[in-house]
Amino acid sequence: MYDSPQLDPSDPDAEQLIKDDVVAWNRGWIALQGESHPIDFKRVWIRPVKPTPPAKTDTPAHGD
Repeated sequence: MYDSPQLDPSDPDAEQLIKDDVVAWNRGWIALQGESHPIDFKRVWIRPVKPTPPAKTDTPAHGD
């Protein structure tokens, strides 16, 4: 899941978008198809997704 995106102040392109030292990114575009051939969509629904908790595992991490 892509959560809490931020602009990188060291990136010259992002630097132009940063206002009042706020780097949190709360707007943007959704590309249904960014390249290739033209395509038509009959219906598109955009809805918020509830975050899912991390999966529990019984397997120890490396180094344990």
